[in-house]
Amino acid sequence: MRPTLFQILFSVFFITGAYAQNTIESDHTLVVNFISIGAGIDHKIQKKFLEYIHQFQKDKNIKLTYILEPWGREGEQKYIFDLSTISSKRKKEFISSTKKMFEGNKLVQVE
Repeated sequence: MRPTLFQILFSVFFITGAYAQNTIESDHTLVVNFISIGAGIDHKIQKKFLEYIHQFQKDKNIKLTYILEPWGREGEQKYIFDLSTISSKRKKEFISSTKKMFEGNKLVQVE
């Protein structure tokens, strides 16, 4: 018997969700999620964030590793950082400055 479309989609969603949950729970992971509330993401703050990433790497002489994962119809996307390759000091600094950058912005979630 062949699986139904619903069974296939449910399986893909379940597997993808399990992977994302494992990624987010890591002590060495930071997720910056650009969301939309009907009008697209905040492109200005996204550009500022990309400039900040570049400058942080240059100033600290490190390489930040991340995956860019698009997920929505209005340009939503998340940056999933693997911070296991940088020191604890740099990791704390990057996380706290990233959270501070997005304080009060309802279109960006930092996890």
